[in-house]
Amino acid sequence: MDNASESIFKKHPVLAQEQEKVKRMMAGAYCLHASWGLGKIQLYDAVLDRFVLDFEAGPKNHLMEPEFCVRKLEILDEQHLLVRFQQDPDGLKKQIKEDPIGPILQMMKENQQTQILASEIERHFRPIIGVSAYRSWWNRTQKLMAEDGRIRPLEGKINTFVLCEEPMDVVAELLCQFDLHREAIGKISVLEKVLRLSEEHRLGLIDHIPLFVKALQAAITGDSPLPIAKKLQACFLRDRLFQIQGESADFVEPSAKSILLEAGNHLSPLAEALPPHYSAQFLNLVACAYPDEWEERCAQLLRNSSEKFISDCVAFFMERGCGDVVAAYFLRWLREHTMKAPVLHWILKNRHARRFADVIDGQLIGVALLRAIFRAVDMEAVHLSGNKRIPLAELLSKDYNLIPDLLADASAEEARDLAQMLWTSQGFNALTKKSLLARFIKLFPQVQSLLMKDVQRDVEEQETLKVSPESLEAKRREYEDLLSRRIPENKRAIQIAKEEGDLRENSEYKMARQDQETLLALRAQLEKDLARAQVIRFEEADTSSVSIGSTVTLRHRDTQKSETFSILGAWDGNPDKNILSYRSPLGKDLMGKKLGQTVLRANGQEIDEWIIESIGRWVDREKC
Repeated sequence: MDNASESIFKKHPVLAQEQEKVKRMMAGAYCLHASWGLGKIQLYDAVLDRFVLDFEAGPKNHLMEPEFCVRKLEILDEQHLLVRFQQDPDGLKKQIKEDPIGPILQMMKENQQTQILASEIERHFRPIIGVSAYRSWWNRTQKLMAEDGRIRPLEGKINTFVLCEEPMDVVAELLCQFDLHREAIGKISVLEKVLRLSEEHRLGLIDHIPLFVKALQAAITGDSPLPIAKKLQACFLRDRLFQIQGESADFVEPSAKSILLEAGNHLSPLAEALPPHYSAQFLNLVACAYPDEWEERCAQLLRNSSEKFISDCVAFFMERGCGDVVAAYFLRWLREHTMKAPVLHWILKNRHARRFADVIDGQLIGVALLRAIFRAVDMEAVHLSGNKRIPLAELLSKDYNLIPDLLADASAEEARDLAQMLWTSQGFNALTKKSLLARFIKLFPQVQSLLMKDVQRDVEEQETLKVSPESLEAKRREYEDLLSRRIPENKRAIQIAKEEGDLRENSEYKMARQDQETLLALRAQLEKDLARAQVIRFEEADTSSVSIGSTVTLRHRDTQKSETFSILGAWDGNPDKNILSYRSPLGKDLMGKKLGQTVLRANGQEIDEWIIESIGRWVDREKC
């Protein structure tokens, strides 16, 4: 035992049970810290009774007391990946590139692990491979592991892998899975795995292709109600199996084309339901099935699909030399106010990409596009459920060059109108609005003074909240519960978490403090709302125009369909019962309107016109 170890054991008798670990904590030894990553022990200072360590992603010459080191640090041996990376980085990188599975196997065997988490693999390999390259390396490695068979996903657990005693026979495993599945969808899933195998492994299944084709044909033509997307997927698989056999599927019925034609005009849902790797094949099939209409049909797919499929659609047009067609459609949809949020998001993300320079026309990036973005964000906010994010709003907030790009050719008046749109938008929280408005003002200082009157008016309008007695009572009960139960419980949770030590790595303490911030913010908002609340009686509603306490019947100008809404207090909204707060978007539009007047309502990307057919009183409706 060296002098440093003897000194440590004398000062810390409790570490006697950790003798082996302490002995390995010598000068020059490498270690792993949960937050700071790889570190190196420089020395043990007996006078201070502290280890001195340098961390790659943390402090240098950092002092740590021995008991803390034993508890929190993993001491690495000379064969550990990260130690080898320090000593021979090029050699280890080469090995990992040529044989990705070998180092993982070695790590598991050295640590006597039979199971390993994907997060643990990432923790060890990401610093070696690099942050940007890790994802593609890991995707490739998983495919290799699936074929190799020595490390397999653990059934029933996500992102957990198990070490197998013997390499798995991939061919036998897939055949077994194929036989076990009785349903067509299960068999289709197995055959997708078959086609992802390497050429060498697929050769082992060549004799079974007739069996696979027969099962797929039964799935396509069978009586079971298989969705059209699954039938089409089965067709693609079947035709690929024919190709592997060196045969043509041109005369096999039903063909992929005939199944596509079954879908009629419902191509967008079909495209969304297919696995992403079939996108290009699907678009080629559309062009083949509709030779005279393919541009228009593929454009509709582009307009109505998710962002991933949008990229495939644009690439498809460009491969056919029709990038200018896409550019024309983009400009047309922008002028017609029919451009949807995913398309807008794709344009913004790719606006500087050279490969899309012919598609994203210079005329597209400007004031009209920003106006379309605000409309789309508002539309998503209206239909938003729960705490779902709005991707367009997030992109606008995070991309600091976006607003300057879009306002490059704007006039001060246009900038002012757009700033007003932003100020009244339902899709941004107050903090984000301020941040975005600051970018407007930096470009157009006069916008600040132009907005002041509007901002002041909005503040004045918010000085009082007109509420029903019942909703006021419910809000007061919520506030009292917050003060008497939820905040005191949170304080106790913080105190308990504090007693567990080292607050920097105490997740319970961090969570409790986050809860505290949320609760205090809620208390401040409730206090503000209760201070502004003014009770209103619905009996005072006037039937000459829409007011708080009115029941309004609207008739659609074109379809003659009728809908009835009740306009009540600020906290009374219940959309499921067609009860609206007077502060809701539709409530605001209806307030003050008279019989025979019209109100515009959004319907997807369309705007419908409704006529006020009757105005009654909520209290009279309740009596009825």
